[in-house]
Amino acid sequence: MHQFQGVFLHYNPNQMRAHLILPSQLEQVQLFQVGTVLASGTSLSWDTMFKNGYNFGVAAGYSYGNGFRGEAEVRYIRNSISSHSDVAVGGGAIGTEDAGVLITGSANLGANVSTIVADGQGSNGTLAFMVNGYYDFMAGEQFSPYIGVGVGYADTNIEFSPSAVAIADAGNGGFAYQGIVGATYNITEDMGIFVDYRYFARDKVNLDLTLLPGSLEVENVARLFNVGFRVNF
Repeated sequence: MHQFQGVFLHYNPNQMRAHLILPSQLEQVQLFQVGTVLASGTSLSWDTMFKNGYNFGVAAGYSYGNGFRGEAEVRYIRNSISSHSDVAVGGGAIGTEDAGVLITGSANLGANVSTIVADGQGSNGTLAFMVNGYYDFMAGEQFSPYIGVGVGYADTNIEFSPSAVAIADAGNGGFAYQGIVGATYNITEDMGIFVDYRYFARDKVNLDLTLLPGSLEVENVARLFNVGFRVNF
């Protein structure tokens, strides 16, 4: 039996961690006080929290009639950034330092690092192409819980602009995976509605910076809550 499904309601809080490796070109960036110079390879990291966003997707697949079914899915996930926090250099917190320490030759800016990055600004958008497998525990019944897993490819674009200062606006593609738990309510033999929760993640996103000659490794995870409809034909 062939199936088609679409999602029309969405909620997805995201979490992200950014990790910056400073290359040799940044050895003259001065932090904490004049004369303090970062060694090549020093790390700069922070956590990023997102506002609730949206996701939508469509999928087509086949049910084997024994509880198992498979599908190919296309999904888009997007969130706006709420704030950044826990900025650290070389493993040491610098949130209370004046933000001028992050810019070579800058005088004090009158605001500490935590204040500057708290105004997050930016977004995270991911277009995913997934292959999913499901098992329906009560296949053929009016109410049918299910579990599923999926793997595929995701293309992600990330913009970081704390306090309107452009840090990064780039992206790339990579391996993605998801775990799925949900249930279907079959209105008729040919149509049903479903609700599910998805834990979606992909491998680290590597970004080149616009503010500094460095690159970011970004861990990207989304928790997706969906309501949709399924048609059998």
